[in-house]
Amino acid sequence: MDRIYIPTYKRPDNQVAYNNMPESIQKKVIMVVQDKEHSEGLYDQYDCEKFIVGNEIGIAKTRELIYEHAQDCRFGMIDDDLIFSRRNRKYMGDESNMEKSKRNPMNEQDWFDMIGVINKQMDIGHMHIGNRDTAVPPLGAYFQYNVRMQGSHWVNGAELVKWKDNIDWTYTSVGEDAVLTLECLLHGYKNCKMDEFNNDGWSNTYNEGGCSTYRTKEVEEQEHLKLCDKYPDLVRPNGTKTYREIGEVMNFKFDFKKAFTMGQGTLDKFYVEI
Repeated sequence: MDRIYIPTYKRPDNQVAYNNMPESIQKKVIMVVQDKEHSEGLYDQYDCEKFIVGNEIGIAKTRELIYEHAQDCRFGMIDDDLIFSRRNRKYMGDESNMEKSKRNPMNEQDWFDMIGVINKQMDIGHMHIGNRDTAVPPLGAYFQYNVRMQGSHWVNGAELVKWKDNIDWTYTSVGEDAVLTLECLLHGYKNCKMDEFNNDGWSNTYNEGGCSTYRTKEVEEQEHLKLCDKYPDLVRPNGTKTYREIGEVMNFKFDFKKAFTMGQGTLDKFYVEI
């Protein structure tokens, strides 16, 4: 694992992910910062590399720039509000390896072990790897496959670089996690989500700054309806859900396993060019 990108916006004093990493892992971090905030020195206190991008470009465009910057290296791309934890191996059917049910946040050895697992999974062909959420019950296994990746992405750039330029990564302004997940599957790559190493993806959602500055009910629904048009066989409305910050919004169902099945055939016939 060569580097870990952390895109951030309007959170100079609230770097949850970075601050909960051991120093040795922080050295791998590239903080993705908008030009205006960088010019004002708002992130100078963080001793890591900075990748400077344009102002007010949104998360989808930021992700596209990360893919271009990373090229063929193995890289992580994580939300700035995540805290990573390690689940006790007894929940995977092995002997207990810690006193409690999990270690939160992970220590340095946990990070080294997780990166080792990620590299091994990439070695055997999984180009897109993620972490299950801390809040969900244990899976009873180390991995699950062909599911949605959200918040944390570990990507083999040597594979992504082969086809990334063919994708309109900014077709929607939100839903970028789903787009990356779908496109990797549609290009024939089985994904892999870790249960031993997980993250807290909900406690800090909609904290001040980040995507919360523009992710309204209207934006959430409008942009996901565009995904229904783009991937008609894979995305559809499915009732509603409620966020405490923006209220009731349309819910959408994604068929990631079908996307992988489609990816084993001819890609072009499975989604609509718009």
